[in-house]
Amino acid sequence: MQQSFLHIISTMAIAVLAGGIGAAGLFQTDLNRYDRPLWDGQYQRGVEDGFTENLPFRSTAIHIWNAFGYGVLGQTGDDVIAGQEGWLFTAEEFRPPEKYDFEAELLSVQEVLTLYDIRLLPVIVPDKARIYADVLDHRRPADLEARYHRLQSLLQRHGLPVPDLNQTLMAGRATAETYTKTDTHWSPEGARIAAEAVAQALNVIPEGGFRTTISEPVPFNGDLLAFIETGPFRRFTGPLPEQIRSYTTFSTAGADTLFGPSDAPLALIGTSFSARAEFNFSGFLSQETGLGLISYATEGEGPFLPMQRFLRALPEMVSLPEVAIWEIPERYIYTEDMK
Repeated sequence: MQQSFLHIISTMAIAVLAGGIGAAGLFQTDLNRYDRPLWDGQYQRGVEDGFTENLPFRSTAIHIWNAFGYGVLGQTGDDVIAGQEGWLFTAEEFRPPEKYDFEAELLSVQEVLTLYDIRLLPVIVPDKARIYADVLDHRRPADLEARYHRLQSLLQRHGLPVPDLNQTLMAGRATAETYTKTDTHWSPEGARIAAEAVAQALNVIPEGGFRTTISEPVPFNGDLLAFIETGPFRRFTGPLPEQIRSYTTFSTAGADTLFGPSDAPLALIGTSFSARAEFNFSGFLSQETGLGLISYATEGEGPFLPMQRFLRALPEMVSLPEVAIWEIPERYIYTEDMK
């Protein structure tokens, strides 16, 4: 009760500060110097830019203004969608990606891998907004909601393995959060059960050889917090960092590391879902399959550039993998029914 009261008082204080700073910034902004009608978007943008430039104590003022926007008005900017109970989502999951032919891309990759006798296992990672739709205030457009199931049908039509991570990650919520609350990505627990589903799709039974250790929960600043800069006021208005457990997988053989030797039968190609150490997806894959793995996943490049780089590297590889696991977040994929 006391904590709730302090939260209300601190939020009201920030609102008063934001109002005062906003009035000062607006007072110093020339509303007549923009050669546009009042209702014109360019006029509004010019006023916003001038208002931001004229805020007193600009850095602190921005933090106060953002804290007021989030804590009082629930505003998160253009890049983040706020859900209930502090859940945050990337806005990319609420709009179609750039138009392109995903099916042609998929078949092209499969054709090249077949030349090298490498099996392709596409792993479509469902949108966080799909798995946690129940904490959203509004439903997404129907074409986005239909996308995942259309993709599963597409993979089946071409005879590819189809691990259903939508079902896996939804069912996993019964025991743990399968996505992180303030981050775009799955949680370590979500990555673990996703790896189990991939191992089942590969139809392999692990024979040991890898072990995973678990740490105590540690603070975790999700990547979506960077879009809501509230600075020192975060503790009063949020959004707050969360706690996650850290997992580390290593080979029990000792001599070989997790990502070696070079003749590892699995290659993992993908995005930050696979590349970021906090989620340990590559480690979980090795533990669940009992197979060595080399990761070609990268951060900040999407799923297609890492795959193209992997394909170009194949002619120079001394030893080829048996399976290429291609992790592709759903939000990157365009389907023909999208508007």
